[in-house]
Amino acid sequence: MKFTKYIWDLYRNSIEGRNEINFFKESDLAKIAKRFEFGTKFKVVDRNQNLQIFCPYEVGIEALKCEKVENFIEAKQFFQRTVIDFVKGAKFNEFIQFIDSYSTALYHRFPNFFVPFYYKSESFPDFILMCDNLGISLPPMPSRFDWEKRTWYYFELCEALHKFRLRYEIDSEEFPALLYSFGLKTIEKTEEGELPKPSRIYFLGAGASGGKDNLDFKFVDNLDNKSVGVWGAGNLNIKKGDLVLMYCVSPRKYLHSIWRALEDSYIDPFRFYYYSVKVGFPQKIEPIGYYELRENLILKENSTVKSNMQGMNGRPLTVKEYSELIKMIEAKGQSTKSLPKLPVYERDIDYIENERDVELQLIEPLLRDLGYQEKDWIRQLPLRMGRQTKYYPDYAIKANLTKGKEKAKIILEAKYSINSDKQLQDAYNQARSYGLRLQSGTIILADMDYVWIYGKTNGDFNSVPTLKMHWNELTDSDNLYHLKEMLK
Repeated sequence: MKFTKYIWDLYRNSIEGRNEINFFKESDLAKIAKRFEFGTKFKVVDRNQNLQIFCPYEVGIEALKCEKVENFIEAKQFFQRTVIDFVKGAKFNEFIQFIDSYSTALYHRFPNFFVPFYYKSESFPDFILMCDNLGISLPPMPSRFDWEKRTWYYFELCEALHKFRLRYEIDSEEFPALLYSFGLKTIEKTEEGELPKPSRIYFLGAGASGGKDNLDFKFVDNLDNKSVGVWGAGNLNIKKGDLVLMYCVSPRKYLHSIWRALEDSYIDPFRFYYYSVKVGFPQKIEPIGYYELRENLILKENSTVKSNMQGMNGRPLTVKEYSELIKMIEAKGQSTKSLPKLPVYERDIDYIENERDVELQLIEPLLRDLGYQEKDWIRQLPLRMGRQTKYYPDYAIKANLTKGKEKAKIILEAKYSINSDKQLQDAYNQARSYGLRLQSGTIILADMDYVWIYGKTNGDFNSVPTLKMHWNELTDSDNLYHLKEMLK
């Protein structure tokens, strides 16, 4: 959906829109905190060991009472003075910890320059998706270990969001209704059957917080098929649809359940765990203890098992290792029919007679397994090269069709059969010309037997393929994962 002022006006004048706008205009902190599930009062012990009630919102409002901000230059100077200088070098980043309360105070005092920020934990990927759907350009993510830059990121978001607000002449008092109601309607809920097929499986750990009342353990012990959680991912390798193996740390020390990644792992600058992943659709398994893993002839060679499950988040298992786990679960008497399986590239292939069969039976299913949807590619894109001649690349993937500025991330050329070096060279030259014209980063050739991947160096495509793979090799999830990583 392309956002327009007209679409916004339709919403803001609807009954729902007016109710949402009035909700935020009321500025009722108790109602806001209840809706967005954040605390407003906290018990703390002061330097004299006396118990005190700490209210971040009230502290923020009091501190802002005498401040004046007339433009974004002054807003930036004010943020430096009142927030950044306060957290610089601190071991505990209070602003990030209570960003919901503090950002609400900033917005209530200076609505033209700040926004209330309630996209925390599992809702942060929704914020990224919403901004992408609405065409809001976000600043690049800050570095992992620089808490000062991670705090500045809130201010940078405010600048980006208000730039969008001013472009469409949206009143600052109405803007939260767009961020927390209208915008969320652009996000489609993912059903399990709609997830891309998994290409890999990863470990995640539950229970690292420790303590008698371990919240992780309580959560996983009470899971159902609607349970959704956010975990530290350890890196950005986990992709939407991948499998996640939940391991409960000491004192339990066992594998607990298998989950699906609902989105690619992502960076959340406002969370202690910098890399996060949103997981859902869990299936509990018969517990497999650490010592069982260590004694298994195959799993004992896994690097994570070898390191006593230290630093496990986001570390992968191979197809062979996962298959061994399935066998171990079956040996404990649990049916594994409903458990997700690897490898993922399995399909019935009819007799291939021509190039179009290669496209329909091999290429397009592969593109879907790589995470692309049909809307992400254009088949037979009309492309003018020279004064009069039009050419038609078989597949332009992630294309921009703006006249005169046409681009495509990947060009893929299909052939029925490439049986000689000359045929391969001719197909390469054809794809290369399209790739250079469309400023692509990768070109792919595919026939009924093989897939060839060509990368780019110093502005031109390499004449030797970076990867050549038989279609049968893509029945191995590790190979499919490798291909997906190359095409990122």
